[in-house]
Amino acid sequence: MAGTLCEICNNTATQRCSACSQSRYCTRDCQKSGWPKHKLLCGSAKAIRLEDRPTPASPNTFFRRAILFEPAESKPRFVWLKFNLQEVDGRYEEVPDLTEHQIADDKEDIDHRRIHNNPVLGKQLHHTIRVRYRDNFLADGSKPNKAANPLKPKIDWRGPMVCYAMKGLSATLKESDDLDLSDFPFIVQWFKVFGDSRPLQTSLLTDADWERMPPAERADGVAVKI
Repeated sequence: MAGTLCEICNNTATQRCSACSQSRYCTRDCQKSGWPKHKLLCGSAKAIRLEDRPTPASPNTFFRRAILFEPAESKPRFVWLKFNLQEVDGRYEEVPDLTEHQIADDKEDIDHRRIHNNPVLGKQLHHTIRVRYRDNFLADGSKPNKAANPLKPKIDWRGPMVCYAMKGLSATLKESDDLDLSDFPFIVQWFKVFGDSRPLQTSLLTDADWERMPPAERADGVAVKI
């Protein structure tokens, strides 16, 4: 399970970050290696603690910890993202409200990508991370996303972006989940490779990719080419 292994390698974690008490490492060297990216969210993780989850006003509303990339800010941060239980294609699922953080409104198309594993680290996620952003961010006047710059992305991202989690790795994801600091290395790697013109083996699946995959491969989170 997430949290028992070192965030930098696959060895058993024996220590935690003394500041946030959330990220785990096997050695001091691994902690130093991860610090340049970990420091981006360390303080935010202390401010947005799971035990301080907001109380929903309705039994059909849920709050999950997500990571927001706000264009005007210098780094990403944890936020509480609201989900509403809605009927989608004949089934009920928890759908994020993307209007609060200006990711979307009724007139905008929203795109997303799924992250299941990290081919570089050789690690598999226990849930699915979704990255949501405006589909037409290069043409709608969105400002450059400064919060994404520390991750050294391949794309000139513009407009707000948010990453959140859904439980499981299947094609039909119904329940939302919390992101934590152990998820961040997967997101960092996604930013580094998404948009690369070389044929990479990754798990950055589009909806079309997902539908073409055999069910057994979906469940295993097998990587496909993009």
